[in-house]
Parts: sequence; structure tokens; C-alpha cells
Amino acid sequence: MITVMDEDRLAGIGPFFVTGGRVSRARLLAAPVSNQLGPLALPAFERQTAATISAVLSSQGIPRLTLEGVKAAPPWGPIFGRSLSHRVHKHWWMQAPIITLGEGTFDDWFASRSANFRQQMRRDRRKLEKAGASVRMTTEDSIESDVRSFSKLHRARWATRGGSATLSSTVEAMVLSAARRLIPVGAMRLWNIDVAGDTISSHMFLTAGDVASYWLGGFDDGWSEMRPGMQALMAALEHSWSVGDKIFDLGSGDDPYKLRFTDEHDTLEWWDVLELGRPGAWGVVLAERAKRSASRHLPEPTRKRVRAFLRSTRSRTD
Repeated sequence: MITVMDEDRLAGIGPFFVTGGRVSRARLLAAPVSNQLGPLALPAFERQTAATISAVLSSQGIPRLTLEGVKAAPPWGPIFGRSLSHRVHKHWWMQAPIITLGEGTFDDWFASRSANFRQQMRRDRRKLEKAGASVRMTTEDSIESDVRSFSKLHRARWATRGGSATLSSTVEAMVLSAARRLIPVGAMRLWNIDVAGDTISSHMFLTAGDVASYWLGGFDDGWSEMRPGMQALMAALEHSWSVGDKIFDLGSGDDPYKLRFTDEHDTLEWWDVLELGRPGAWGVVLAERAKRSASRHLPEPTRKRVRAFLRSTRSRTD
């Protein structure tokens, strides 16, 4: 944890963990399990925070800093790049759809969406209700069972696509531990749809200040015709409006279903910050870049097999 002080107040902070390998590097806490990460700094202290982080990492013999999924504002990549002793490389960017919960109501927002979207959401909700479905948010009494259902549904959704890129046994243990602490205080919201005692859809949100952010979810493919995932998002969005949230963050990626909810988005960026005079660090970055480029040219069935193999290897080492 690298901090910057302005007299007696905290002006900036960078939370990191360090990994080894050919070239050691610092990564933001929660990477790559989550994104929309980044150092935090008071206005006008961003550059000082970046300079302090760079200096501390250099003094510890860590030549590489990876910023994964940081928001484009403030522009942390260019801010770090203003140091003459470092070079920066942006190797990826992605949209992150958001909904601004303004002065209107949930009903006002819903009325602003397309007629097709409104009709579809109403029809699917009626179908689910006719099937006996109920929508609920996890409470303290059901944390253990609901987190297990959440993990099971998410894993099942990705089982035929090489496995989940996010959930491993260690991440699941972390999520359960966090849920025990965060759900009782409202900092984590797990929205579920149940039918006949079984959970068919489960989606997890994290909250901080007046922002609610979607992290991960899954649903039973047998119910996909009724779009239970979108119904869970609708329930979570209506709740956010009722409790005074200002931003409803749909998570990274401009998936078509997310774009049906909103026309707004943030931009997320992936950067490498490399200390000059450490040619080995740049070589590693170039090798990783070539690997990513090569993987994008593999046929999708081959990529699925490779992902499945890597997931199984990771699970055996957890």
C-alpha cells in the first residue's frame, strides 16, 4: 500500500500486490478478477501520486507496473508516462456501460427505453411469474447457500466455453468470505430468481458511496427464453433507484444485452508502466503482446480447448 500525504491528510493511495517471474511486476489489488481499478488521488495530486508509486516500486526493484481495467479519467497511463524515467504502453481498452440515475424515477427511465425493450421485459416477467418465479435479494440468513448457487450458475454458463475466466476455488472462497462481511452492511447485493425452491439466476453487485457495480452472474440455460439475467438486472436497477444510488454500473464489456439498458459508458484501459534501463521488462511485454495476438487468430474451438486446459491447470494449483 503506497500512500501520499499532504501534511496530515491522505492525498493518494495505490494498493498493489507483486508477482514474480522473469520480471517482477506490481498489479492492482483485485486484478484480474475484477477491473475498474486504479490508484486513488485527490484532485491535483494525481501526478504526485504516480511519481511516488513509481519511485517506491523502483526502490524495491520492481521495474513493471500493470494497470488493468483503469478508467480513462483520470488518465493514469499518460500521468505515469510523464515521468522521464518510465515508458508506458497501452495494449487494450474496453467500454463499460453505465446508467446515470438522475432526478427522475425508475419508471421514467423505463419509459425512455425502446418500445420493444419495454414489451419484452414485461412479457418475460409475466412468464416467469406464471412459472412461479420470485425475485429476491440475499439476506444474512441465506448467504452461504446463495453464494454456492451463484458460483454454480456462473460456472455452468461458461462450462462449454473453456470455463470461467474469473471464478476459481480460491476466488470462490474469497467471495464467500467477503459476502459474510459485505452483505449485512449493504456493500454487496446478490440478486436471485427462484423457481420451486431452486435458484435459476444469480447476479452479484458491489456498492461504494452512491455507485452500484455489477460484477458477475449466471443463470440456468433452461430458462434462457425468459431472460432471467436481464430480469435480475432490472430488479437490481429498480432497487438502486429506490435507495438513492447515482450510478448503476453494468460492468466491463459492451455486450448487446447491456447496451439495451443504456447509451452511456465509461472507457477502461490496460497499461504497462516500465522503468527505463530495464530492457528485460519490455521484452516480456512484447512476448505477451505477441501471444495475445496469436491467440486471437486461433479458431474458436481451439481457443476453447486451450482455455479449458489452462483453467484445469489453474484449479489443480489453487
